[in-house]
Amino acid sequence: MKKFFSWLDRTFIKPVEDSKMSLGTFILIAAGYILVRNLAEGAFESLHTLGLATLTLHGLEETFLHLMFSWFYLFLCLIILMWITSGHDFRKITRVLLTYSFFILIPVIIDPLLRPGGFRLAYPTDIRIIPQAFSIVLRPWILLDPNMLYKYGPDLPYGASPGMFAEALVGIIVIAVYGGLRAKPRWRKILAVLLAPAVAIGGMFFAGVAQVAVNWIPYTAPASGLDAYHSGGLINSATRKYAMIILVPFLLLLILGLWLYNRKKTKLLIKAPNPIHLVIGAVAAVVGYFFAWMHLKDVLVNIPGNPFDYISIVVLAYLGLTTVALVTYLSKAFSPTLKEDDRKTFKRGAWGMFILSMALAWSLGYSVIFIFVVALVFGLILTLPPLRLERIPIASSLVRTMSVYMLVFCGFSLFTSELTFNVFPWKLALVVFAALFGIFLVLEILDRWVLKGRAKAFSQSLES
Repeated sequence: MKKFFSWLDRTFIKPVEDSKMSLGTFILIAAGYILVRNLAEGAFESLHTLGLATLTLHGLEETFLHLMFSWFYLFLCLIILMWITSGHDFRKITRVLLTYSFFILIPVIIDPLLRPGGFRLAYPTDIRIIPQAFSIVLRPWILLDPNMLYKYGPDLPYGASPGMFAEALVGIIVIAVYGGLRAKPRWRKILAVLLAPAVAIGGMFFAGVAQVAVNWIPYTAPASGLDAYHSGGLINSATRKYAMIILVPFLLLLILGLWLYNRKKTKLLIKAPNPIHLVIGAVAAVVGYFFAWMHLKDVLVNIPGNPFDYISIVVLAYLGLTTVALVTYLSKAFSPTLKEDDRKTFKRGAWGMFILSMALAWSLGYSVIFIFVVALVFGLILTLPPLRLERIPIASSLVRTMSVYMLVFCGFSLFTSELTFNVFPWKLALVVFAALFGIFLVLEILDRWVLKGRAKAFSQSLES
């Protein structure tokens, strides 16, 4: 057995751990597995569609937004928990788990063999189903009951399948084997193996509990609303609501994961954006939301009232932060004064921030995507050569203002959708634009002339 584990380590684990490929490569590998899982799951389970939904648009939201980030959130939870239990290098754990995350394909292989018609998959809305599911993971022999294969018995949670529980069991085995091989000293090896079920269950718990717990929030729902996800509100797609509830904790956990993966580069990315610009971006998006709320309060009926109407405020603040960070990273990525390694880091950071910003905008709605793209265009004009207008006084403040100004309309569009630019009060629009331009102009004057002038004078005094 020792020779087998030694061969396993030498052949499959160590080459991945020592790989020089970038983090983005491993993320793309895992994303490929996720897309295959989504495609096959929709085709082979009871729905028999390619996109996990009867409508193409909802299928795109399921495949590329909600489920993509749900899986990565689960992987991130597992990596952090494995790092805690094993004490092994966080980067190596990340590479191995993402590379061998193809165990998520087990359900789409097993379930069609057990039940050609497919199992009816669904998210639970009752928190009591979570411990029920965990009990089955710890008692896999229950799945040998023939009744499990043809109907939902009292022991099989609603919306699950035997393949999913087999997937969880394989995941526990993978976590136990890897933890046992890498943890040091011996007591920690034993601990890592014994805690493998807790790591897997903990990861699934953190990844899934938010989707169930949101139903505990009091809200005013229409008679047709079965739960918070299907009760209308500003976000009219249950799928995008699922994405929102994942993105809120995912982005916070992502910062921790990146910090543990490469502290030096993460510190560089965190320190790059101007804190004042970040605050202005977040506030601008949220202010647009409240402008619409106040302007339309006489015609709104039970809006905002859904929990996701309020969660949208947090997501808008995130969008403001990521948009400003994206523009900053683009500026740094093409800065002639930075070293090549730093520019490469900022380019990768810009790609990551673009994906996150698009996901946040998509979860909020398609009007938000349209307006966010306009904000990004102004950011590109500001930062990318050959124009790179940030080098030109006053023009820099004007274009930066336009980029952030679009974020105000993003918040407003949650209420007004495609009619946003027609409904937004034009006098208020002028006031907001003037205020933003004034703020950025003052900041530019301070940065270009006052602060740099003082720094130059201080440097000359030291030399003399």
